[in-house]
Amino acid sequence: KKALEIGNAMNSGMNKNVSAFDLNVLVSFIDVKSDRKGFSLLHYIIDQVDNKQLGERSFLKFDEQVPNLVSISKWNIENISSEATDQCLKLKNMLHQCEIKDIKILLTILQECMIECDDLLKSVDEMKSSCLSLSSYYSLGDQTVEAFLKMIAKFLSQVESVRSDLQKKQEAQILKKKIRAKRSSGSLTQPIQKIFYSDYQGSMCCLYNSHNNIGNNGNNN
Repeated sequence: KKALEIGNAMNSGMNKNVSAFDLNVLVSFIDVKSDRKGFSLLHYIIDQVDNKQLGERSFLKFDEQVPNLVSISKWNIENISSEATDQCLKLKNMLHQCEIKDIKILLTILQECMIECDDLLKSVDEMKSSCLSLSSYYSLGDQTVEAFLKMIAKFLSQVESVRSDLQKKQEAQILKKKIRAKRSSGSLTQPIQKIFYSDYQGSMCCLYNSHNNIGNNGNNN
């Protein structure tokens, strides 16, 4: 909903408001860049929807409701259905052979297996029905459910990456405020040698004079 509002605001000069958009566009938000370095449309959306309270998961809880989303997106429902049907047919043939030869020990075991197999086929049918419902609800058209789930998994991965980036930027701003406060109070007795923010290997690096303890999380450098 927030993305739709922003999209209509960005296209306000066209005198045209849209009421919906293709969900495949979600993975493109990160490519819409701002004039602020390292800030994309996805950064802005997450920052706004989370009400600037970083780390709070008030938004995009789909991955919490479906915790195995990445694994599920790798499934192929048709292959699962075909494999389950094939195995059940083989089991049924084995059961038939045991009945002909009157192999009672195996017969009992195979009969129990057939019950499990029937339950498996019912579960597969329910999965296929759920996929059809999902496809209809999201108007997927020719797009497979597997492809749709992979797209959602990719988008949620982007969200987590951007959230982490926003958190680092916030921590860098807090550090700068601490330095300004110490300078203003006169408690910063040693000159700052160097301060910078880096995404190197996914971590934030703030370098400054080792004699001034200004809230670093690692070793002084």
